[in-house]
Amino acid sequence: MTYGGSHNLLVISDLHLGEDLKPATKSGYLPHMPLLERELESFLDHYRKSRRDGLPWELIINGDMVDFLSVCLFPEGEELGDPDDKVWGIGTGADAARRKMLRVLARHPGVFRALVKFVGAGNKLGIVAGNHDVEFHWPVVQETFKRGMAAIWAEQPAARKPGAPSGTEIEALIAFHPWFYFQEDLVWIEHGHQYDSYCAFDHFLVPVEPEKEQIVLSVGAASYRYVSNHIAGADPHQQEDWNALGYLRFSISLGLHGLWRMMKGYAGMVWHMLSLWRLVAKHRDGVERRRSAHRIRLAELAARFKVKEETLVALDDLRQQPLIANLGKLLMAVMLDRVALVTFSALLAGVLLLALPPIWALGGVGAVFATAFATGQVLARLRGHTDPDEQMKKVPQKIRDHVRTPFVVFGHSHQPVALPLAGGGMYFNTGTWVATEKPGLLRSFTHLVIRHAEGGPLASLCQWRDGRSAEFAP
Repeated sequence: MTYGGSHNLLVISDLHLGEDLKPATKSGYLPHMPLLERELESFLDHYRKSRRDGLPWELIINGDMVDFLSVCLFPEGEELGDPDDKVWGIGTGADAARRKMLRVLARHPGVFRALVKFVGAGNKLGIVAGNHDVEFHWPVVQETFKRGMAAIWAEQPAARKPGAPSGTEIEALIAFHPWFYFQEDLVWIEHGHQYDSYCAFDHFLVPVEPEKEQIVLSVGAASYRYVSNHIAGADPHQQEDWNALGYLRFSISLGLHGLWRMMKGYAGMVWHMLSLWRLVAKHRDGVERRRSAHRIRLAELAARFKVKEETLVALDDLRQQPLIANLGKLLMAVMLDRVALVTFSALLAGVLLLALPPIWALGGVGAVFATAFATGQVLARLRGHTDPDEQMKKVPQKIRDHVRTPFVVFGHSHQPVALPLAGGGMYFNTGTWVATEKPGLLRSFTHLVIRHAEGGPLASLCQWRDGRSAEFAP
């Protein structure tokens, strides 16, 4: 006999659908994309046909389902917009995000066909916003997705069977969650980017710039728009933890034309982030309006999930401060401190070579570069690690101090985790379905299965392999 909720839960995250819709992907699909599509469609078909203890499934896609950051489209015809859109692609406003959503739906017909058939079989779908698909903040993007799913459903033979749900009923089975999904005494699910200062938002329920109806770009997001979307071979999944020397080597390997594009993109990214820091610093009225709107939406979420508002305020305070709020950390994050160090050291070495006798000049140059190297090491330590995995592991126990739940689930880091917590709880990270060199094929296609069983809920971190879910073993 089972007890508890009306649905068993499946949790997946970090699909990054649409991430090959950019100029740098000249050959079409990224190499891992056909594999992701095939395995994801197989996974959805399997669970559409396989219920546990007679209960339907509620599938929670815990962030980064759609990679809006990587979708790079350009203005069409007489379309107006920011002048930068013609250079870097359309931005993050509501209409631009709607266009991107339509392209992603068209890009992965098999995935969305399998997904809507899964929903049409009587299961639910919940979508939690991540840092790559924060554009789901716009209602028009949510509606575009729902209507697109309903249109796909209408084309399926199953939709014409007696008793099949209508397109409107399909849309009603799809829910969006701007921050978290929560069932008391069962699970707390959120993407986890709020605990990563490179990807966090200051007011993530209203992630909009103070002066424009555009989503605020984090440092991570800006690196996509200005750099990786336009540089062939620039794979953010592989390069996010590189140091300055790694980026320099990669830039040189691109040749003169590629090096110029890299420098242009880097300059655009730095300029945008510094402009955004200045905007946030000076536009206090706009920031305060966003803060007030954030608190209103937070109160709405508290009512929706039957959680005390002060509890959500306390959980909100666990987030990392975004880098645009701290100029020093921002300069380190975009490596402008390293650029300044290298430039100054090179100029000083040149002066010494011109002004001093050869033997003194060589000694001086050696001292300059030794000092620069030591300073670079100090700056690297001050910058810290860009991999958020360890920081994220510290948060689930704090969440359980505020809400009653045995399971806390994140995504974002692409690292599958099953970690016991004090008091008998568990922290899970659902990893990713992006089978690139990092995290690798053997650490991809991970997901969480939560089912209601006699004696209480059971949760298993699993991996989809060979047409079935097997318990994941790192």
